[in-house]
Amino acid sequence: MRGHLLNSDTLFLPTLLSDILVNGGSLSDWSLPPAPYFFPDLLVFLISYLLGMGPYLQLLVFAVLQSTLVLVAVWLLAKQCVNSNSVVCATFITSTLIYLALLSNQPFDFVSGGPFILMLVSVFHFGVFLTTLFFVPLWLRVVDQRFEDKPSFFNIFLISTLAFLMSISDAFFIIQTIAPLFTIVILASLVERRVPSRKILISSFFTLLSAAAGFFTYSLLASTTTRPSPHIGIAGIFVRLNEIFEVVNSVMTVYPFFILIFFSYCAIVTRATFRWLKTSEKVSTIDWLSVFSILSILTTLAALLVLTNTPTLGARYLIPLFFWPIIVLVLFASQYLKRWFVPITIAMSVMTMLQLTVRSDELLKRNTLTLDFQPSEIACIDEGLKKTNARNGVAQYWDARYLQSFSKLGLSVAQCSKNLDRMYFVTSKKYFRERYDFAISSADINADWKISEKTLIQSGGRPTSIKHCGSKTLYVFKKEQLQLHE
Repeated sequence: MRGHLLNSDTLFLPTLLSDILVNGGSLSDWSLPPAPYFFPDLLVFLISYLLGMGPYLQLLVFAVLQSTLVLVAVWLLAKQCVNSNSVVCATFITSTLIYLALLSNQPFDFVSGGPFILMLVSVFHFGVFLTTLFFVPLWLRVVDQRFEDKPSFFNIFLISTLAFLMSISDAFFIIQTIAPLFTIVILASLVERRVPSRKILISSFFTLLSAAAGFFTYSLLASTTTRPSPHIGIAGIFVRLNEIFEVVNSVMTVYPFFILIFFSYCAIVTRATFRWLKTSEKVSTIDWLSVFSILSILTTLAALLVLTNTPTLGARYLIPLFFWPIIVLVLFASQYLKRWFVPITIAMSVMTMLQLTVRSDELLKRNTLTLDFQPSEIACIDEGLKKTNARNGVAQYWDARYLQSFSKLGLSVAQCSKNLDRMYFVTSKKYFRERYDFAISSADINADWKISEKTLIQSGGRPTSIKHCGSKTLYVFKKEQLQLHE
């Protein structure tokens, strides 16, 4: 699990907060990621950051806080969908998701590295799904009260606020939540052969307006934007389809029982869809949720297939595909198993907790958790730099933030390519200087990122010292001798 916590992407928020709150940096200095994760990731991470711990414990506290938010959100959803046992449902669903997250022993990557582990980390689009879990119960209130004379403006305000904040933070919210929601509204009006109720229309209007406002506000907040304009086409569609298949195959390999969960979910959705198409006006909330969930999955898959400028597809883009089946299946089971539901969930929870207890005991024996945790490689690099005055260095993307976060020497590390070109992606421009004192190169990295010793010597001359620290190598040069290309 440590590989999922300690990588350059998950260290974005602690580095950003440290730069702004401690080191006098400014948000305007930063080139933000396409999804800047202002909400809810940054807000939740701020709490763990303000507790004053090191980055490693900040990441662990964030995992606990986000899991707690999932519990609350699923409880609110269960209250809308089931007549009783909402607390049991929420607890069982959350504990199951945590169990699946900790069960994976896969190394960190964008394919096999998820999807359930993403519930415990920031910046991998899980915030979209978490916000959707809060958004859907609010919308179900609108559906339940659609024939009342006066709309609940507070409820509309909450829905609109979530739509606005999430559309600023991550445009995938529009695909995974707003698109399926409006598909349901339109289909319901066609099935019922009448215009949606006044309350539905008002709520839909403000939701759509807020989402659009949030989407276009992003460019005003970010001085250097990296959110690409959507490019739609069918070129490369089979490549993207194969990438999706690889993710699904990887998940099914790690969690073979998920095949049974998914087919059970498909049966529930099929039943709910026929009931909803027959009489959408009288459909139950669990049937509505089932239809919404499959539409969320379908709109996500459709968008990924036709968006030609989406990066290599991984589990982080397919969160609805793996999370909704579990949530819908448990909520459905709670209604139809009735008095058997509680003892069955308790028995399953005890089994999973026993497994987790054993695994946790093994992990604690192998790993020491301290307040000032520092990876051994970084400690070795610090030792190599301690007796020098070298504090400004360069490294490729996957090393720069990792080194800067865990070094105890207050290092400033600029990102660069393997050819020593400046890399302004998701970093602060203040880390870049005219010249640098040291460089870090990794042996266990893709060749596209590996900085060779020859390239470093061509730029900075012969290093004054070289130190090997695990998979990383430290090259120290004469003061301000190393240069990067523009």
